[in-house]
Amino acid sequence: MVRIISRTVRAALFSTLIAALAFSLGWMEENVLFTIIYLGNDPGLDLMVKMGERLTPLSHIVP
Repeated sequence: MVRIISRTVRAALFSTLIAALAFSLGWMEENVLFTIIYLGNDPGLDLMVKMGERLTPLSHIVP
């Protein structure tokens, strides 16, 4: 149970960090729905950025 909570807290902090980075680099505008979803610790999964109606892997946005 503690492990699940810890993973959730880390995911939330990481998502907040990425969102702050995206905002500071000008990727996020006020009129664009920008949601970052952390998909877990599986290396096969990627951070997904929801911009409008489309989900895009973060690795396609950040070189």
